[in-house]
Amino acid sequence: MNLNLLCRCCKSRIIKKKNPEFIESAGLHETAYKMEWIKFKEDNSELPVTEREWENINDIPEVGETYILKICEPFDEEIGAVFTNLFEPWQMAVNGWDCAESQEDIYKAAAVLCRFVDVIWSDDFSAYIHVEVLNVVLLSDLHKVLPVHLCDRPVELFDDSEDVWTEYEDEHWLNRNWTGQGDVGSEQLLYTDENGVNHEVMTSWYDFHDDTYTLSNNVSKPGAFPFGDRKRYIYLVSCQFRMGWGYMDSLHKQRQYFAFCGQTDGSLSVVLIRHRETFRLGKDYPVGGAYNYKQAEEFRTKYIDGRESCEGENAVIREFVEEYLSGINE
Repeated sequence: MNLNLLCRCCKSRIIKKKNPEFIESAGLHETAYKMEWIKFKEDNSELPVTEREWENINDIPEVGETYILKICEPFDEEIGAVFTNLFEPWQMAVNGWDCAESQEDIYKAAAVLCRFVDVIWSDDFSAYIHVEVLNVVLLSDLHKVLPVHLCDRPVELFDDSEDVWTEYEDEHWLNRNWTGQGDVGSEQLLYTDENGVNHEVMTSWYDFHDDTYTLSNNVSKPGAFPFGDRKRYIYLVSCQFRMGWGYMDSLHKQRQYFAFCGQTDGSLSVVLIRHRETFRLGKDYPVGGAYNYKQAEEFRTKYIDGRESCEGENAVIREFVEEYLSGINE
């Protein structure tokens, strides 16, 4: 028996596009569902399933145990199939990471390998199913078990929209989100390890017929690591031309993006740029490349000339850049 469900909006049946890759080192699939982990309340066990009250579970699923998932689209699996599903304590699962009851709950979030056992109840739009738990990996451990993928892009950048917000942040986790009027959206999870390296361990995308969570271990290529911390970064494109870009969080928690480049007279220009420009900048001028005078001049023309200089209340950005450049020239 195959279980896939209808979209509540257009009433079409949602079919899985392809089977996700299974990553042996982690014992998980590359992509995961995010279906609710629930339990029925014991005091109404005699009632029909559709009339019974249930609640989300708050403890990490255990290997070998059987649990109930509340299913909706885009779930598409056969009985006996093995798939990966995310687990988050109930407040996080329902309302987001910023609503976790405690920091301890944040570190319960996990990716869980499940076997589809049977269907308890279903209609065209939802279902309750039994699953057997085969493997559990905490999201905070994903960077230890997933193969490292070195990226040309800075993993700290997320989406090309200026409407990205930080939902949760602590010394290790950074959870950022974007949504387009609630109909489409994306999420990024960054984990900073004990060596200060940022790992992009999960990204997601949802729209009307999709709700995909991709597990990963994306790390910026050596030489592309930023100077600073998660609140201020510098990416040095060229040491020779003192050319690069970065961002800094202001006291008002507003993220400001900047570019800098040495001038032919020996001075240094540091200017403000727009968030969306950093994606084109990072693609056209990757960190660690070999650049000549002509390319440096093109950089100045595109990203420096005519821009607002970092002076006055933004002088702290210039000071940050100068501190970095003086350090690498010592």
